[in-house]
Amino acid sequence: MSSWRSRFLATVVVASIALTAACTSAVPGEPVAAPGAEEKGKKAKSKIDAGTGPVAGLGELNARREVDPCALFPKDAQDTLGKKVNYIGGKTKIDTCTFGIEVWAGEPPKDPAERAPNLGVVDIALNSGMVYVDEERASTGDRGPMTKESRDDFEVYSSQEPRICTRRALFKDKSMIEVEVTTRNNSTQADPCESAETVLSSALKVMRAGQITRRSVPANSLVNVDACGLVTPDVVTAVTGGTPPRHQGPSIRNCLWTLDPKSTKTDALLVDVVLTSAVNNEMVKSVPPIGGRPAAAVQLPFSAPGMPGTCTIEVSHIPFETQLPGKKEALSVMSITQAGPEAACQKARAGAELLASKMPAM
Repeated sequence: MSSWRSRFLATVVVASIALTAACTSAVPGEPVAAPGAEEKGKKAKSKIDAGTGPVAGLGELNARREVDPCALFPKDAQDTLGKKVNYIGGKTKIDTCTFGIEVWAGEPPKDPAERAPNLGVVDIALNSGMVYVDEERASTGDRGPMTKESRDDFEVYSSQEPRICTRRALFKDKSMIEVEVTTRNNSTQADPCESAETVLSSALKVMRAGQITRRSVPANSLVNVDACGLVTPDVVTAVTGGTPPRHQGPSIRNCLWTLDPKSTKTDALLVDVVLTSAVNNEMVKSVPPIGGRPAAAVQLPFSAPGMPGTCTIEVSHIPFETQLPGKKEALSVMSITQAGPEAACQKARAGAELLASKMPAM
């Protein structure tokens, strides 16, 4: 997994991804950018006509929490690209919809149930939960810088490697969507950027038609909750030892409290809504319940020289059955501190204990 460079906010993102190990699946043989791959990616064509006209975006921050990312790539669009199969990637997040698609070699068959020549399987992650923080963050992908181009009234950031292609769209209202496509294995012949452009075109078509679907979730779902709004000064002090200001995090559901978001030398609190990590692996351990709810500590099993201690406490909530049976929603409280990993877990738990009472009833 690559670094987000030196900016603290970006470091928090990497820590969050690394610590939720159960939600991460590396691509065998980490791809390295090939000469000319970026230019080839720019020339990829979509199998779907995105239409023309303005794209308003996904709306205000609060409204975006209810957007159903799966509705941006509906079944008819999936059938145009290929045949749906099981997804085996690791992008399991509340605001990310995932698809496995066996890509048609040519035009789709008249009956999608029929077998047809195919180019192998791609795994697709469509994320509607990103937030524009600044240009540096928007133009930096998981594996390095992205190129930027203007299309109609929005911007598109792109990157391509031998088996991975990413398209990240930024709209006028500062909402974003990201499409990441990974070929299933080295024998897959499908162009990941063609698939990425197809999924992006599908999303644009849906948005232009004003047909953005809102998720139907239980009234007590954390999907409906402004988790950042639950955080009171006593929570911030319990984790950071002070009252640093709040900063918008990199997703619609998380916020960061720190004196300096560009520094790794200040203690910080990150609150988020996540899906529960798989317990009993090297990084995720069960801890005593918090507020009568199951809880887990998520922490890297090593510490890098010069880096602060980090620890996340996940407080479990209700099942998240929209797309991932077996997963549960959770309130995530991360502590980043110079006092080391053990202190980080103590601080994170102190914050989680205060916040648990403010969560919706199970």
